[in-house]
Amino acid sequence: MAARGLWIALAACLLLLGTTSIARASATAFVVRVGGPSDDALLTRILGQTSDLHLTIERVEEPVEPQVEAARARAFVLAHAKGARAVVWFTIVPGEDITIFVVDPEAHRLLVDHVGRDAGSASAMLEAASLIVRDVLRALLEGEPVGRVVEDPPRTSDHEEVLTPPLPPREASASTQRRPSRKAAAVTREPSRAWRPFTSFGARVVFSHQTPSYALDQRLGLTRGPFEAGIDVTLGFSEEERDPYASLRIRRHALGAFGGWRFRLGDRLSAAVDLHAGAMLFTRATRPRTPALLPSASTVAVHAFVGPEMRVRWTPGPSWLRTSLGVGADVVVSPPEFTYEGVTNCASCQLALWPVQPYVTALLEFGLPTW
Repeated sequence: MAARGLWIALAACLLLLGTTSIARASATAFVVRVGGPSDDALLTRILGQTSDLHLTIERVEEPVEPQVEAARARAFVLAHAKGARAVVWFTIVPGEDITIFVVDPEAHRLLVDHVGRDAGSASAMLEAASLIVRDVLRALLEGEPVGRVVEDPPRTSDHEEVLTPPLPPREASASTQRRPSRKAAAVTREPSRAWRPFTSFGARVVFSHQTPSYALDQRLGLTRGPFEAGIDVTLGFSEEERDPYASLRIRRHALGAFGGWRFRLGDRLSAAVDLHAGAMLFTRATRPRTPALLPSASTVAVHAFVGPEMRVRWTPGPSWLRTSLGVGADVVVSPPEFTYEGVTNCASCQLALWPVQPYVTALLEFGLPTW
């Protein structure tokens, strides 16, 4: 009985292995040409994005021709030699863009697509490119046309002929030149020149005199390429100065505009240098600590300010959420001085705010995933 069970288990294993081998053999084959480490990094992303598709991808390591016609001719040769449904290769310019090429030898079609810097960091660009390749391969599996019709590829040399049978050229129409899916179109557009909104919210620590004060910082802005601009509102918490006779309560609010430039520091790090300008509002009230001193009415003082700020921003991958830390300084025009008199009719307290008031900010920023 035990021997019979062992034979049944062995037969089941052989059947499973045979079924898996047949399934793998029937999977559609694609070739990806790899010319350097950057191509391998993109190929790793593609393998992850296409793991759920019924296909196999063969890596072919060889230098990729800089001329498109020569690379296309080599792709036809590879497709025939490997029995591949299509051949994919890339042109990656670090810090600039990624160009994706896909040759469909059966239909004599070539697709060329780009991922620009507006896709985000270098990692985000690789992710966007891998999504494009996934959509193209899935469209080919479903029998959809991709790219545009091209003529028979030229010979790569006098002794090497393209081994694909000639097909009659077909007219390219607007419908057959479409990209494989809306998703691919969404991530492969040329660098956008449109304004993109963003908002940020966080805390600010201000040093307007020896004692720091605290405020909430809210910003609404727009970005276009490396340029950013918007409005900045800060709402200060009450700051209290005390002596034996009275408490002096001060609040510092600000409303201003800002504009500046963003710079990429790495895959996920960027910096921004802005100039802020606007109006600063100070409220002041005195509360007595002895019966001999009467409270004074609240007063409001408005002063103009201008000053620079620098922020370092970190983006956790292709995300809508970013974090930033910033340092800056407000140069206040004629900063206010606050005084009150004690019980002996002599000045008992005087607080003069600094004309240059440095600050530190910690913000959460929400916006479209750019960089």
